[in-house]
Amino acid sequence: MGKTDAHEGLPKPEVVRKKKETPRKGKLVIVESPAKAKTVGRFLGKGYTVRASVGHVRDLLRSKLSVDVENNFTPQYRVPNE
Repeated sequence: MGKTDAHEGLPKPEVVRKKKETPRKGKLVIVESPAKAKTVGRFLGKGYTVRASVGHVRDLLRSKLSVDVENNFTPQYRVPNE
């Protein structure tokens, strides 16, 4: 596939360069309390970063099973009210 007469008068296509993705530097684990973060961090070691959310981010559902067993065990959460 090369340039033909049909290409005459058409602008050259813009070259799009992809940005290099920065490699991740380990795994992130989020726990509820700073004390838990410290303890879990000691167990997991250097390959993990452990941070505390200082509160709930999501809760499991109270009304039904929070895991969809028929759909690859997809979790179901709710965002708690303040």
